[in-house]
Amino acid sequence: MAQLLPLQDVLQQLLRHVPCLPAEQKPLQEAVGRVLAQAVLADRDIPPWTKSMMDGYAVRSQDLRPDTPWYRKNRWQLRVVGELTAGGVATAALEPGTTLKIMTGAPLPPGADAVAMIEQVEEVTPEGRTEPEFAVLSSRLAPGENVLPQGSVVRRGEQVLPRGWVVRPQDVGLLAEVGAVQVAVAPCPRVGVLATGDELVPPEEQPGPGQIRNSNGPMLAALARSASARPEPLGIARDCGEDLARRIARGLECDLLLLSGGVSKGTRDLVPAALRRCGVEELVHGVALKPGKPLWVGVYRREERPRLVFGLPGNPMSTLVCFELFVRPVLRRMQGQTEPGPHFQQAELAAEFRHRGGRTTLYPARLEWKQGRWQVTPLRWQGSADIQVLSQSNALARFEAHRQHWPAGSCVPVLPLPGGSTAGAATEPDTPLPGGVCDQGEC
Repeated sequence: MAQLLPLQDVLQQLLRHVPCLPAEQKPLQEAVGRVLAQAVLADRDIPPWTKSMMDGYAVRSQDLRPDTPWYRKNRWQLRVVGELTAGGVATAALEPGTTLKIMTGAPLPPGADAVAMIEQVEEVTPEGRTEPEFAVLSSRLAPGENVLPQGSVVRRGEQVLPRGWVVRPQDVGLLAEVGAVQVAVAPCPRVGVLATGDELVPPEEQPGPGQIRNSNGPMLAALARSASARPEPLGIARDCGEDLARRIARGLECDLLLLSGGVSKGTRDLVPAALRRCGVEELVHGVALKPGKPLWVGVYRREERPRLVFGLPGNPMSTLVCFELFVRPVLRRMQGQTEPGPHFQQAELAAEFRHRGGRTTLYPARLEWKQGRWQVTPLRWQGSADIQVLSQSNALARFEAHRQHWPAGSCVPVLPLPGGSTAGAATEPDTPLPGGVCDQGEC
Protein backbone atom coordinates (compact mmCIF):
# COMPACT_ATOMS: atom_id res chain seq x y z
CA MET A 1 0.00 0.00 0.00
CA ALA A 2 1.38 3.44 -0.95
CA GLN A 3 1.79 6.30 1.48
CA LEU A 4 -1.46 7.11 3.28
CA LEU A 5 -3.18 10.20 1.92
CA PRO A 6 -4.35 12.92 4.32
CA LEU A 7 -8.09 12.80 4.83
CA GLN A 8 -8.66 16.34 3.57
CA ASP A 9 -6.93 15.61 0.24
CA VAL A 10 -8.83 12.47 -0.72
CA LEU A 11 -12.28 13.90 -1.40
CA GLN A 12 -10.91 16.88 -3.33
CA GLN A 13 -9.07 14.47 -5.62
CA LEU A 14 -12.15 12.29 -6.12
CA LEU A 15 -14.52 15.15 -6.91
CA ARG A 16 -12.38 16.16 -9.88
CA HIS A 17 -13.46 12.94 -11.57
CA VAL A 18 -17.20 13.15 -10.79
CA PRO A 19 -19.54 13.95 -13.69
CA CYS A 20 -22.73 15.87 -12.98
CA LEU A 21 -25.54 13.71 -14.37
CA PRO A 22 -28.25 15.42 -16.46
CA ALA A 23 -31.45 16.47 -14.73
CA GLU A 24 -34.81 14.94 -15.60
CA GLN A 25 -38.40 16.13 -15.43
CA LYS A 26 -40.70 14.28 -13.08
CA PRO A 27 -44.41 14.65 -12.30
CA LEU A 28 -45.02 16.15 -8.88
CA GLN A 29 -46.22 12.90 -7.30
CA GLU A 30 -43.05 11.13 -8.43
CA ALA A 31 -40.72 13.82 -7.08
CA VAL A 32 -40.90 12.86 -3.38
CA GLY A 33 -37.47 11.81 -2.16
CA ARG A 34 -35.75 13.31 -5.21
CA VAL A 35 -33.27 16.19 -5.23
CA LEU A 36 -34.37 19.36 -7.01
CA ALA A 37 -32.03 20.18 -9.90
CA GLN A 38 -33.47 23.69 -10.23
CA ALA A 39 -34.98 26.13 -7.78
CA VAL A 40 -38.79 26.34 -7.89
CA LEU A 41 -40.29 29.83 -8.21
CA ALA A 42 -43.84 30.88 -7.37
CA ASP A 43 -45.98 31.59 -10.43
CA ARG A 44 -48.39 33.70 -8.37
CA ASP A 45 -48.76 35.38 -5.00
CA ILE A 46 -49.67 33.19 -2.03
CA PRO A 47 -52.32 33.89 -1.04
CA PRO A 48 -53.37 35.26 -4.44
CA TRP A 49 -55.71 37.70 -2.73
CA THR A 50 -56.20 39.17 0.72
CA LYS A 51 -58.36 36.57 2.36
CA SER A 52 -60.32 35.90 5.51
CA MET A 53 -58.72 33.64 8.08
CA MET A 54 -62.01 33.03 9.90
CA ASP A 55 -65.71 32.50 9.37
CA GLY A 56 -67.20 35.84 10.32
CA TYR A 57 -67.95 39.33 8.99
CA ALA A 58 -65.76 41.50 6.79
CA VAL A 59 -65.70 45.07 8.07
CA ARG A 60 -64.05 48.43 7.57
CA SER A 61 -62.11 48.91 10.79
CA GLN A 62 -62.58 52.68 10.49
CA ASP A 63 -66.35 52.13 10.87
CA LEU A 64 -65.84 50.84 14.41
CA ARG A 65 -65.50 54.25 16.09
CA PRO A 66 -67.80 55.76 18.73
CA ASP A 67 -68.55 58.82 16.53
CA THR A 68 -70.30 56.81 13.80
CA PRO A 69 -74.12 56.88 13.39
CA TRP A 70 -74.38 53.08 13.73
CA TYR A 71 -72.80 53.13 17.21
CA ARG A 72 -75.50 52.68 19.86
CA LYS A 73 -75.25 51.62 23.49
CA ASN A 74 -71.57 50.66 23.26
CA ARG A 75 -72.16 48.51 20.20
CA TRP A 76 -71.95 48.85 16.43
CA GLN A 77 -74.90 47.69 14.36
CA LEU A 78 -73.80 47.13 10.77
CA ARG A 79 -76.14 46.29 7.94
CA VAL A 80 -75.41 42.90 6.28
CA VAL A 81 -75.23 43.29 2.50
CA GLY A 82 -74.55 39.71 1.48
CA GLU A 83 -72.49 36.56 1.98
CA LEU A 84 -69.24 35.49 0.40
CA THR A 85 -67.94 31.92 0.41
CA ALA A 86 -64.57 30.52 -0.67
CA GLY A 87 -64.42 30.60 -4.44
CA GLY A 88 -66.63 33.66 -4.69
CA VAL A 89 -65.64 37.25 -5.47
CA ALA A 90 -67.29 40.43 -4.18
CA THR A 91 -68.85 42.50 -6.94
CA ALA A 92 -68.80 45.82 -5.13
CA ALA A 93 -66.82 47.69 -2.49
CA LEU A 94 -68.03 47.65 1.10
CA GLU A 95 -69.87 50.88 1.90
CA PRO A 96 -69.61 52.68 5.28
CA GLY A 97 -71.86 51.12 7.92
CA THR A 98 -72.18 47.80 6.10
CA THR A 99 -70.65 44.37 6.49
CA LEU A 100 -70.42 41.19 4.46
CA LYS A 101 -70.74 37.71 5.91
CA ILE A 102 -67.60 35.86 4.84
CA MET A 103 -66.25 32.32 5.06
CA THR A 104 -62.68 31.18 5.71
CA GLY A 105 -60.50 31.54 2.62
CA ALA A 106 -62.81 33.90 0.76
CA PRO A 107 -61.28 37.12 -0.65
CA LEU A 108 -62.04 40.28 1.28
CA PRO A 109 -64.37 42.68 -0.55
CA PRO A 110 -62.81 45.98 -1.60
CA GLY A 111 -62.88 48.47 1.25
CA ALA A 112 -62.81 45.83 4.01
CA ASP A 113 -59.62 45.46 6.04
CA ALA A 114 -60.57 43.18 8.96
CA VAL A 115 -62.81 40.24 9.85
CA ALA A 116 -64.85 39.87 13.03
CA MET A 117 -65.04 36.23 14.13
CA ILE A 118 -68.57 34.92 13.97
CA GLU A 119 -68.35 34.00 17.68
CA GLN A 120 -67.91 37.71 18.49
CA VAL A 121 -70.93 38.84 16.47
CA GLU A 122 -74.59 38.96 17.43
CA GLU A 123 -76.72 38.36 14.37
CA VAL A 124 -80.06 40.16 14.13
CA THR A 125 -82.42 38.19 11.90
CA PRO A 126 -85.97 39.58 11.48
CA GLU A 127 -88.82 37.18 11.90
CA GLY A 128 -89.60 35.34 8.69
CA ARG A 129 -86.10 35.73 7.24
CA THR A 130 -83.33 33.17 7.07
CA GLU A 131 -80.41 35.57 6.64
CA PRO A 132 -79.31 38.17 9.24
CA GLU A 133 -80.11 41.82 8.53
CA PHE A 134 -77.65 43.28 11.02
CA ALA A 135 -74.38 42.19 12.60
CA VAL A 136 -73.80 43.68 16.06
CA LEU A 137 -70.23 44.04 17.36
CA SER A 138 -69.27 45.08 20.88
CA SER A 139 -65.50 45.50 20.38
CA ARG A 140 -63.27 47.27 17.90
CA LEU A 141 -61.01 45.55 15.35
CA ALA A 142 -57.56 46.60 14.25
CA PRO A 143 -56.76 46.81 10.53
CA GLY A 144 -55.62 43.38 9.29
CA GLU A 145 -57.19 41.44 12.13
CA ASN A 146 -58.08 37.85 11.10
CA VAL A 147 -56.87 38.64 7.58
CA LEU A 148 -54.01 37.19 5.52
CA PRO A 149 -52.74 39.82 3.05
CA GLN A 150 -52.10 39.00 -0.60
CA GLY A 151 -48.55 37.74 -1.15
CA SER A 152 -47.75 37.64 2.58
CA VAL A 153 -46.66 33.99 2.37
CA VAL A 154 -44.91 34.05 -1.03
CA ARG A 155 -44.58 36.69 -3.71
CA ARG A 156 -44.80 35.87 -7.40
CA GLY A 157 -41.33 35.04 -8.73
CA GLU A 158 -39.99 34.29 -5.25
CA GLN A 159 -38.05 31.08 -4.65
CA VAL A 160 -40.13 28.58 -2.71
CA LEU A 161 -37.70 25.64 -2.73
CA PRO A 162 -33.98 25.87 -3.54
CA ARG A 163 -31.85 23.79 -5.84
CA GLY A 164 -30.55 20.76 -3.97
CA TRP A 165 -33.68 20.41 -1.82
CA VAL A 166 -34.87 16.85 -1.19
CA VAL A 167 -38.61 16.90 -1.86
CA ARG A 168 -40.68 15.71 1.12
CA PRO A 169 -44.38 14.81 1.26
CA GLN A 170 -45.14 18.13 3.00
CA ASP A 171 -43.51 19.99 0.09
CA VAL A 172 -45.94 18.54 -2.46
CA GLY A 173 -48.75 20.88 -1.40
CA LEU A 174 -46.52 23.93 -1.78
CA LEU A 175 -45.34 22.82 -5.21
CA ALA A 176 -48.92 22.21 -6.29
CA GLU A 177 -49.93 25.66 -5.02
CA VAL A 178 -47.36 27.34 -7.26
CA GLY A 179 -48.25 25.21 -10.28
CA ALA A 180 -45.06 23.11 -10.27
CA VAL A 181 -46.76 19.98 -11.60
CA GLN A 182 -43.48 18.99 -13.29
CA VAL A 183 -40.18 19.59 -11.52
CA ALA A 184 -36.57 19.19 -12.61
CA VAL A 185 -34.89 16.67 -10.34
CA ALA A 186 -31.39 15.30 -10.16
CA PRO A 187 -31.11 11.77 -11.48
CA CYS A 188 -30.97 8.78 -9.19
CA PRO A 189 -27.47 7.46 -9.90
CA ARG A 190 -27.31 3.72 -10.44
CA VAL A 191 -25.01 2.33 -7.77
CA GLY A 192 -23.67 -1.18 -8.18
CA VAL A 193 -23.13 -2.95 -4.83
CA LEU A 194 -20.82 -5.96 -4.79
CA ALA A 195 -19.72 -7.81 -1.66
CA THR A 196 -16.63 -9.99 -1.87
CA GLY A 197 -15.33 -12.93 0.13
CA ASP A 198 -15.47 -16.72 0.26
CA GLU A 199 -16.78 -16.49 3.81
CA LEU A 200 -19.99 -14.65 2.89
CA VAL A 201 -23.45 -16.13 2.45
CA PRO A 202 -26.71 -14.28 1.70
CA PRO A 203 -28.58 -12.99 4.78
CA GLU A 204 -31.40 -15.48 4.27
CA GLU A 205 -29.04 -18.46 4.55
CA GLN A 206 -27.78 -20.22 7.66
CA PRO A 207 -23.98 -19.74 7.83
CA GLY A 208 -21.87 -22.86 7.96
CA PRO A 209 -18.49 -23.28 9.69
CA GLY A 210 -16.27 -20.28 8.99
CA GLN A 211 -19.05 -18.38 7.22
CA ILE A 212 -20.83 -15.12 8.03
CA ARG A 213 -23.86 -13.42 6.54
CA ASN A 214 -23.37 -10.62 4.03
CA SER A 215 -24.28 -7.53 6.06
CA ASN A 216 -22.30 -4.89 4.18
CA GLY A 217 -24.13 -5.42 0.90
CA PRO A 218 -27.60 -4.67 2.30
CA MET A 219 -26.22 -1.81 4.39
CA LEU A 220 -24.56 -0.20 1.37
CA ALA A 221 -27.76 -0.56 -0.64
CA ALA A 222 -29.69 1.17 2.14
CA LEU A 223 -27.09 3.93 2.39
CA ALA A 224 -27.29 4.47 -1.36
CA ARG A 225 -31.09 4.80 -1.15
CA SER A 226 -30.69 7.35 1.66
CA ALA A 227 -28.54 9.37 -0.76
CA SER A 228 -31.31 9.41 -3.39
CA ALA A 229 -29.50 6.80 -5.48
CA ARG A 230 -30.76 3.53 -6.93
CA PRO A 231 -28.79 0.53 -5.69
CA GLU A 232 -28.28 -2.46 -7.96
CA PRO A 233 -27.14 -5.48 -5.88
CA LEU A 234 -24.56 -7.58 -7.73
CA GLY A 235 -24.46 -10.43 -5.23
CA ILE A 236 -21.36 -11.91 -3.64
CA ALA A 237 -18.12 -12.33 -5.56
CA ARG A 238 -15.89 -15.18 -4.47
CA ASP A 239 -12.16 -14.72 -3.94
CA CYS A 240 -11.51 -15.79 -7.48
CA GLY A 241 -10.21 -13.60 -10.28
CA GLU A 242 -12.73 -14.81 -12.86
CA ASP A 243 -15.79 -14.34 -10.62
CA LEU A 244 -14.59 -10.92 -9.51
CA ALA A 245 -13.93 -9.79 -13.08
CA ARG A 246 -17.34 -10.96 -14.32
CA ARG A 247 -19.26 -9.17 -11.57
CA ILE A 248 -17.07 -6.06 -11.77
CA ALA A 249 -17.81 -5.84 -15.50
CA ARG A 250 -21.53 -5.78 -14.73
CA GLY A 251 -20.99 -3.15 -12.04
CA LEU A 252 -19.06 -0.87 -14.40
CA GLU A 253 -22.30 -0.39 -16.35
CA CYS A 254 -23.63 1.56 -13.35
CA ASP A 255 -22.91 5.22 -12.60
CA LEU A 256 -20.93 4.26 -9.50
CA LEU A 257 -19.59 0.93 -8.26
CA LEU A 258 -19.11 -0.03 -4.60
CA LEU A 259 -17.21 -3.14 -3.60
CA SER A 260 -16.96 -4.31 -0.01
CA GLY A 261 -13.92 -6.21 1.22
CA GLY A 262 -10.76 -7.51 -0.37
CA VAL A 263 -8.81 -4.22 -0.47
CA SER A 264 -6.25 -4.70 2.31
CA LYS A 265 -2.98 -6.72 2.29
CA GLY A 266 -4.20 -10.29 2.81
CA THR A 267 -3.58 -13.12 0.37
CA ARG A 268 -7.27 -13.06 -0.63
CA ASP A 269 -7.46 -9.27 -1.02
CA LEU A 270 -7.79 -9.52 -4.79
CA VAL A 271 -10.03 -6.54 -5.52
CA PRO A 272 -7.42 -3.89 -6.49
CA ALA A 273 -5.70 -6.21 -8.98
CA ALA A 274 -9.04 -7.35 -10.43
CA LEU A 275 -10.17 -3.75 -10.88
CA ARG A 276 -6.94 -2.81 -12.64
CA ARG A 277 -7.35 -5.77 -15.02
CA CYS A 278 -10.86 -4.48 -15.81
CA GLY A 279 -9.42 -1.13 -16.86
CA VAL A 280 -10.01 0.83 -13.63
CA GLU A 281 -7.25 3.36 -12.96
CA GLU A 282 -6.19 3.64 -9.31
CA LEU A 283 -6.60 7.06 -7.69
CA VAL A 284 -6.39 6.30 -3.98
CA HIS A 285 -5.21 3.32 -1.96
CA GLY A 286 -4.83 4.03 1.71
CA VAL A 287 -6.16 6.93 3.78
CA ALA A 288 -4.86 8.31 7.08
CA LEU A 289 -8.18 7.43 8.67
CA LYS A 290 -9.46 5.11 11.38
CA PRO A 291 -11.49 3.13 10.57
CA GLY A 292 -11.17 3.01 6.79
CA LYS A 293 -7.41 2.96 6.22
CA PRO A 294 -7.42 0.41 3.31
CA LEU A 295 -9.88 2.44 1.16
CA TRP A 296 -9.27 1.98 -2.59
CA VAL A 297 -10.77 4.29 -5.20
CA GLY A 298 -10.31 4.22 -8.96
CA VAL A 299 -11.80 5.71 -12.12
CA TYR A 300 -13.10 3.84 -15.17
CA ARG A 301 -12.80 5.94 -18.35
CA ARG A 302 -13.86 3.66 -21.19
CA GLU A 303 -17.44 4.85 -21.55
CA GLU A 304 -19.00 8.23 -22.44
CA ARG A 305 -18.28 9.55 -18.93
CA PRO A 306 -15.90 8.52 -16.15
CA ARG A 307 -17.16 6.27 -13.37
CA LEU A 308 -15.72 6.11 -9.89
CA VAL A 309 -15.19 2.72 -8.29
CA PHE A 310 -14.85 2.36 -4.51
CA GLY A 311 -13.16 -0.60 -2.89
CA LEU A 312 -14.44 -0.25 0.67
CA PRO A 313 -12.90 -2.05 3.66
CA GLY A 314 -14.87 -5.12 4.66
CA ASN A 315 -15.55 -4.29 8.31
CA PRO A 316 -18.99 -2.69 8.83
CA MET A 317 -17.78 0.39 10.70
CA SER A 318 -15.11 1.06 8.07
CA THR A 319 -17.69 0.66 5.33
CA LEU A 320 -20.06 3.15 6.98
CA VAL A 321 -17.37 5.74 7.68
CA CYS A 322 -15.98 5.62 4.14
CA PHE A 323 -19.46 5.88 2.67
CA GLU A 324 -20.32 8.97 4.70
CA LEU A 325 -16.97 10.71 4.17
CA PHE A 326 -16.46 9.93 0.48
CA VAL A 327 -19.29 8.09 -1.29
CA ARG A 328 -22.19 10.26 -0.15
CA PRO A 329 -20.44 13.53 -1.20
CA VAL A 330 -19.61 11.98 -4.58
CA LEU A 331 -23.27 11.03 -5.09
CA ARG A 332 -24.33 14.54 -4.12
CA ARG A 333 -21.95 16.04 -6.68
CA MET A 334 -23.31 13.67 -9.34
CA GLN A 335 -26.75 15.07 -8.50
CA GLY A 336 -25.57 18.63 -9.06
CA GLN A 337 -24.91 19.80 -5.51
CA THR A 338 -22.07 22.31 -5.39
CA GLU A 339 -21.34 21.82 -1.67
CA PRO A 340 -21.56 18.04 -1.31
CA GLY A 341 -20.11 17.78 2.19
CA PRO A 342 -19.50 15.93 4.39
CA HIS A 343 -21.32 18.43 6.59
CA PHE A 344 -19.92 18.35 10.12
CA GLN A 345 -21.41 20.40 12.97
CA GLN A 346 -19.95 21.29 16.34
CA ALA A 347 -21.06 19.60 19.56
CA GLU A 348 -19.82 19.55 23.15
CA LEU A 349 -18.41 16.37 24.63
CA ALA A 350 -20.74 15.14 27.37
CA ALA A 351 -17.79 13.58 29.22
CA GLU A 352 -14.02 13.51 29.16
CA PHE A 353 -12.57 11.58 26.23
CA ARG A 354 -9.17 10.08 25.47
CA HIS A 355 -8.03 8.99 22.06
CA ARG A 356 -4.83 7.35 20.94
CA GLY A 357 -3.46 6.59 17.51
CA GLY A 358 -1.76 8.33 14.64
CA ARG A 359 -4.78 8.80 12.37
CA THR A 360 -7.90 10.91 12.37
CA THR A 361 -10.55 8.73 13.99
CA LEU A 362 -14.32 8.74 13.67
CA TYR A 363 -16.18 7.20 16.60
CA PRO A 364 -19.79 6.02 16.64
CA ALA A 365 -21.60 8.44 18.93
CA ARG A 366 -24.92 9.69 20.29
CA LEU A 367 -25.77 13.28 19.43
CA GLU A 368 -28.47 14.92 21.59
CA TRP A 369 -29.87 18.38 22.20
CA LYS A 370 -29.60 18.97 25.94
CA GLN A 371 -29.69 22.09 28.10
CA GLY A 372 -29.80 24.38 25.09
CA ARG A 373 -26.86 22.91 23.15
CA TRP A 374 -25.75 19.90 21.16
CA GLN A 375 -23.93 17.29 23.23
CA VAL A 376 -22.16 14.22 21.89
CA THR A 377 -21.18 11.00 23.65
CA PRO A 378 -18.72 8.66 21.87
CA LEU A 379 -19.83 5.06 22.30
CA ARG A 380 -17.64 2.22 23.50
CA TRP A 381 -17.00 -0.09 20.58
CA GLN A 382 -14.90 -3.13 19.87
CA GLY A 383 -13.33 -2.08 16.61
CA SER A 384 -14.56 -1.95 13.03
CA ALA A 385 -16.29 -5.34 13.14
CA ASP A 386 -18.63 -4.20 15.95
CA ILE A 387 -21.83 -3.95 13.94
CA GLN A 388 -24.18 -3.58 16.91
CA VAL A 389 -22.75 -0.20 17.89
CA LEU A 390 -23.83 1.19 14.51
CA SER A 391 -27.48 0.75 15.46
CA GLN A 392 -26.88 2.54 18.76
CA SER A 393 -25.31 5.60 17.13
CA ASN A 394 -26.83 8.53 15.29
CA ALA A 395 -23.60 10.38 14.50
CA LEU A 396 -19.86 10.07 14.02
CA ALA A 397 -17.58 12.12 16.29
CA ARG A 398 -14.29 13.18 14.75
CA PHE A 399 -11.01 13.25 16.72
CA GLU A 400 -7.82 14.47 15.07
CA ALA A 401 -4.58 12.53 15.26
CA HIS A 402 -2.48 15.28 16.86
CA ARG A 403 -4.39 15.28 20.14
CA GLN A 404 -5.11 12.59 22.72
CA HIS A 405 -7.17 14.23 25.49
CA TRP A 406 -10.41 16.20 25.35
CA PRO A 407 -11.96 17.47 28.61
CA ALA A 408 -15.72 17.36 29.07
CA GLY A 409 -17.29 20.36 27.32
CA SER A 410 -14.72 20.42 24.51
CA CYS A 411 -16.17 21.13 21.08
CA VAL A 412 -15.59 18.46 18.44
CA PRO A 413 -16.81 18.04 14.84
CA VAL A 414 -19.76 15.66 14.53
CA LEU A 415 -21.25 14.17 11.38
CA PRO A 416 -24.97 13.31 11.82
CA LEU A 417 -25.97 10.01 10.26
CA PRO A 418 -28.99 9.74 7.95
CA GLY A 419 -32.21 8.86 9.75
CA GLY A 420 -30.56 9.57 13.11
CA SER A 421 -32.85 10.10 16.09
CA THR A 422 -32.43 12.41 19.05
CA ALA A 423 -35.23 10.76 21.00
CA GLY A 424 -35.82 12.22 24.43
CA ALA A 425 -34.24 15.55 23.57
CA ALA A 426 -35.74 18.84 22.53
CA THR A 427 -34.55 19.75 19.05
CA GLU A 428 -32.93 23.09 18.40
CA PRO A 429 -34.94 25.03 15.79
CA ASP A 430 -33.31 25.43 12.37
CA THR A 431 -30.47 23.05 13.28
CA PRO A 432 -29.72 19.97 11.17
CA LEU A 433 -30.29 16.63 12.88
CA PRO A 434 -28.57 13.47 12.37
CA GLY A 435 -29.65 12.50 12.93
CA GLY A 436 -15.86 4.66 24.87
CA VAL A 437 -12.46 4.19 23.49
CA CYS A 438 -11.37 1.83 20.72
CA ASP A 439 -8.57 -0.29 22.15
CA GLN A 440 -8.08 -2.31 19.01
CA GLY A 441 -5.04 -2.08 16.78
CA GLU A 442 -5.56 -1.62 13.06
CA CYS A 443 -9.22 -1.07 12.19
